[in-house]
Amino acid sequence: MSVPDRWEVIQVKLHEPLRPMRAPGNAASAYLVFWWNDIPLGHALAHAGEFPFNEADIQRRALRAIAPAVGYYSLEHGFRPPLPVRRQRPSDDFPPPLESLAALSQPLKNLITKVPAAHSQVPVSVIVCTRRRPEKLKRCLAALRELDPSPAEIIVVDNSPEERRTLNVVEEFTGVVYRPEPALGLSRARNSGILRSSGEIVAFTDDDVLVHPRWLLGVWQAFSQDTVFGVAGLVLPAELETESQIRFEMDFGGFNRGYRPITFDSFFFNSMLDRGVPVWRIGAGANMAFRRNVFSQIGLFDERLGAGASGCSEDSEFWYRMLAAGMSIAYQPRAVVWHSHRVDRDAFRSQMRQYMRGHVAALLVQFEKHRHFGNIRRLFTTIPYAYYRRLRRMRLNDDWSSFFGEVLGCASGFIAYFRQSLPSAFTSSSRSNLDPKSISPAMPHRHKRPLADFLSDNPFPGPYTQGLFYREKMRAIHRVAPDAPVVEILEVGGGRSGLTSLLYPNVRVINIDLNAEYASAPCNQRPGVRFVCGDATDLPFEDESFDAVTMFDLLEHVPDDRQAMREAFRVLRPGGFLLVSTPNENWRFPYYRFMRAYCPPEEDLFAEWGHVRRGYSRTEVEKLVGFPASSTASFINPLTVLCHDVGFSNLSRRRRQLCWAMLGPITLAGYAFHRAGTKGTETAYAWIKPRVGHRSEKSQITPNRPAQASR
Repeated sequence: MSVPDRWEVIQVKLHEPLRPMRAPGNAASAYLVFWWNDIPLGHALAHAGEFPFNEADIQRRALRAIAPAVGYYSLEHGFRPPLPVRRQRPSDDFPPPLESLAALSQPLKNLITKVPAAHSQVPVSVIVCTRRRPEKLKRCLAALRELDPSPAEIIVVDNSPEERRTLNVVEEFTGVVYRPEPALGLSRARNSGILRSSGEIVAFTDDDVLVHPRWLLGVWQAFSQDTVFGVAGLVLPAELETESQIRFEMDFGGFNRGYRPITFDSFFFNSMLDRGVPVWRIGAGANMAFRRNVFSQIGLFDERLGAGASGCSEDSEFWYRMLAAGMSIAYQPRAVVWHSHRVDRDAFRSQMRQYMRGHVAALLVQFEKHRHFGNIRRLFTTIPYAYYRRLRRMRLNDDWSSFFGEVLGCASGFIAYFRQSLPSAFTSSSRSNLDPKSISPAMPHRHKRPLADFLSDNPFPGPYTQGLFYREKMRAIHRVAPDAPVVEILEVGGGRSGLTSLLYPNVRVINIDLNAEYASAPCNQRPGVRFVCGDATDLPFEDESFDAVTMFDLLEHVPDDRQAMREAFRVLRPGGFLLVSTPNENWRFPYYRFMRAYCPPEEDLFAEWGHVRRGYSRTEVEKLVGFPASSTASFINPLTVLCHDVGFSNLSRRRRQLCWAMLGPITLAGYAFHRAGTKGTETAYAWIKPRVGHRSEKSQITPNRPAQASR
């Protein structure tokens, strides 16, 4: 492939009078970036032979490039950017009325109203991780000192502190904090910076980056939405001087994600979960920021990933964790930086090899943490097929060295993952010098139990026969439950099962149930557990009292389920999570007709269990809450339901045991191959309470309304 030696990057300011443009000197092409004041609107490519440009030529090229962004900022509908998913969100972005288009007057000049007023300083900690690149760091810090608004602090983490060159550069900039981090790895360096920082927002950039003076204004504006927990910004090329830089930007996509804001939320995550969520499309680690409490809820960067470890993808894996926990991430193109791509061919090839190595390792890490099989599908199907198609298109004069380097990078990703993961399997922590408590002093790290330990405490006898259905329920709950630090949890209708204290064993749990006899149950005598007799629809607690609320198999017992849900969110702190399990629209008893002769009528079972309804579809239960669940997992599928129905049948115990033995291979296969999205008869849900909204007032109801679940 023939690539020009040099392209000139030209910033075109449309708010200033346009002037004729000559052909760029000693350049084969020009990369034109169009701006209106501090708002980037688009870019266009122009070959040297197309020059010179007069004002009309520039306007024509600009109009084509900036139309989507200007339409987005000027009109309420019609110009929202598509998400990188197979099927777009159910369309609420219909084309704008003709009248709206006709009414536009000077849309560019109106863009100034989209930029918020500047503050002198914002509560943002900016972290720059560096290793043996003092010249680039000096340019980066010089640009950071020109920020308006300015950050609360700038922290440089030196990943090679044995050399003094980085420290010497930092000492030239008054007020910049120097933090040595001798343990090699970008993730380790970033984690070290997080623990040293104090800002409400923690922003990251790299030492080979120059930030726009209004960078933090774009970041701060994105966080004005209370539902946004992370931000990624626009990364433009600082220069395109070599073949390698041009190939990275043009052939491999670079870091530019467009000029229109995008929100990545649970719809994006769930839409691609079965194929591997393309979190790398969110942005780049050279331009990202997070609310401080994100690290308290989902932990720090995974130190098996990133430069110095697997190679890269520590940023995308962190975004994956955020989305899996129900958090939203905003791409904000008004937060602009310029990145210097690798200059020489060897560095470019090494970079692409490291990218694929890190990508494969990140897919394995994501599968390890979440058991989402879309990561495995991408690993063993999508990536090999993509390289097969690329191989078929390649010619003799193409860059075969880069191709084979990437393939070898994929293979080495497996080695990197297991090399990094196996040692940590036998140690309690990969780092003893990082104290997670310093992230949020009020909320120490206490995560959920490992799945195997949790399942081992199944309160039902016969975990693979009579108690298989309950084991499935526990697994589904574990799948959706955030691995987040919590201090106090309210378990509504926990009865005699005590699942919450089994799932989060080192927290304070209050189990509230209408049946006072359950106070003496063994699960309510565990350390840290307190039983309260009370009603789910009239909780005797102050607003925002708990870090989490659980309602396992409760809603189908409560006549006023909407009020129960209101109460749960009332006592839940902002950022806390709600876990719910309930039968869904597929539930029936017995599931198969041929079992009716051996089972009691469904009405009798409802009376015995205290059910007032069969169950909920996902739409119905999300309507009770008012917004979509952050994650869901089904359980009891058409194969494993056989064990469930036999367990509650009229058959004698001996015949039930015989049936379980005969059905064992079928039901165990159904259990083994069941995934979170497999068709099931019951569903576990997780929601994270936004920072605003869902502040319900206590409703006056009858005190004797049932609120317990004893099944």
